Amino acid sequence: YDPDNTCLAVRLYNEDDWDKDWEWDSPFIAETKIQMSTFCDDETVVCINTTDGSFDTDEVKICYNNWFVNPDGTSFYNDDGSEQLWFTHMILQVEPNCSDGHTQ
Repeated sequence: YDPDNTCLAVRLYNEDDWDKDWEWDSPFIAETKIQMSTFCDDETVVCINTTDGSFDTDEVKICYNNWFVNPDGTSFYNDDGSEQLWFTHMILQVEPNCSDGHTQ
């Protein structure tokens, strides 16, 4: 497989919308796609902010900013402006031929 063209796709779901069938296309609250090459370095630690990272202290330039998006593709932010993302279920899948995944 090509690690630069394969993604780990992540979708986060909320119990209120979860239809209990463990289907990828169930209504979800946020998603991200990360190119597999991001995980290839033994020193890599993946930290994802749900904001622009302006509130980071110790993690400045370590965490990736704005990598989660809403179902419509716009950047994810909580309605109250906080950087916390609460979810009850998560599905991960490997997605080949993924040209829109995030990289380091």
